[in-house]
This record gives sequence, C-alpha cells and structure tokens, in this order.
Amino acid sequence: MRTTALIFALLLLPACAAFEQKTSDADLVERTVDTPRLLELMRNRSRPVALIDVRSEADFVAGHLPGAINIPLPRITAGDPRLAEAHTLIVYGDGWTDILTPAAAKKLIDLKYNNVYAYRGGVELWTQEKREIVTATP
Repeated sequence: MRTTALIFALLLLPACAAFEQKTSDADLVERTVDTPRLLELMRNRSRPVALIDVRSEADFVAGHLPGAINIPLPRITAGDPRLAEAHTLIVYGDGWTDILTPAAAKKLIDLKYNNVYAYRGGVELWTQEKREIVTATP
C-alpha cells in the first residue's frame, strides 16, 4: 500500500510543478495607471502601447477610448497577433467597480505578457474627465 502511494505521489509531482502561482490582487497595485500616466504612455512612440478594452463588443461599439482595441476577457489568449508589436499593454473596462479590468490584467500576466497595466476607472473615469469617447459601427 505504501509503495503504491509513493509511486502515485512521484507520478503526480511533475503535474503539480506545471501549476504556477497565479497573479494576486496585491501584484496589481503597482500595475495600475491613472489618466496622466496613461496619456504619457500613449504618447511614447518608441514604446508602442496596446490599449485593450476588455468589455463586450456591444459596449466597445457604444463607446471606447481613442486608439483602443476590443479583446473581451474570455478571448484573451497567448500569442495574440494584435499584441505582438506592443511594448506595453493597458487594459480597461467600465469603471471603478469593474471586475473585468483586474481579471484581464492578471490573465495577461499569467500568459507571460510583459509590461501589463490596469487603467482603473475605465470609461467611467475617462468620461468624468470629459475626454473623447469613440463610437464604432459593428
């Protein structure tokens, strides 16, 4: 019986090693940008930024930040060609209570993307500051 348990444990060990520690909420504190920092990053042409709206396509079409691309949270994957040229990835959603933004940032970090930031406040903050919102046709 002990031999069987030991063999099982040894077989299971490599599988356990495949599970890496996931990104925590505390890890995102340092990865949050405010509007002035977002604008600064967007202006830096030497380090291209991908501004990612993680809301639904319908919400994106109704109004999004200028220059944003729409990648809803469930569609975030490793190796997305739309993100290949970007040095910095900034994700945003609806607003301050939005749970998509931190979830998307964590997912991108866990997928080994570098320089990932969350723009907390999203569309809500952007419009409160009376900044331009872009609408698109589907």
